[in-house]
Amino acid sequence: MSTAIANPAFDHDPTAVTNPTEVQIEYLVRLTSGETVVVDGANAYQPEGPMTTFFSTGSSRATIDSWSIRVASFRTADVVSVRRSATTVEVVAERSNLAAPVAPVVLIAV
Repeated sequence: MSTAIANPAFDHDPTAVTNPTEVQIEYLVRLTSGETVVVDGANAYQPEGPMTTFFSTGSSRATIDSWSIRVASFRTADVVSVRRSATTVEVVAERSNLAAPVAPVVLIAV
């Protein structure tokens, strides 16, 4: 008589669908006027002379470089504080991204 031993490494259900998660970053910029501005779509910022500029860098790059995209800029003298906020969200695949169903093919021998 054999005894089956459960192994979590092999207990994966290949039909189970798991949705990946993605981290969305936003910055809350408080200005001297008392206004708080939400900068969404940026994942880095740095002072550039008299301006503080927020950038969107590529997912594979961790530094601001010539390929970074400027998202927003504020006069540095008007910035009181910058607070980074990260939220984890579930990525949902759109129907258009799924593979189209394939029609069955019937072969007839002649």
